[in-house]
Amino acid sequence: MRFNRIAPVAALTAVAVLAACDDDPTGLEGNEQEVITRVEIALTPVGGGATITTSITDPDGLGPNPPEAQNNPVALTAGVTYNGTVRFLDASDPAAVEDITEEVAAEAEEHRVFYFVTGLAGVTVPVTSLDQDGNGAPLGL
Repeated sequence: MRFNRIAPVAALTAVAVLAACDDDPTGLEGNEQEVITRVEIALTPVGGGATITTSITDPDGLGPNPPEAQNNPVALTAGVTYNGTVRFLDASDPAAVEDITEEVAAEAEEHRVFYFVTGLAGVTVPVTSLDQDGNGAPLGL
């Protein structure tokens, strides 16, 4: 994914949402529903510079407690384009953290990642997915 920053320095709060597109909302058919307890986003300036990282954790998965953002808001530099990556982790068992990002990529036609940028009154930050699923639709990893 690519974030293009064209306005003055501002805060970026990026929330990655993994959308599983099974026709059966009960999850009884199709892919197994994965538990995602942590989403990590890394933004690296094109042309060099320090990588900015942020994460969202949800230790109880689908439990009653809301997710918690780490290192938010993220400050970007005006006029800089960033390449970004996202990782999806299941850390419900801290002794056996599972990176399910490769599984999402392998099942690309079943998933799509969306990004919402907030906290920038009157400013648009274009986000472009650089990867695609087998049908040519944006994936967003």
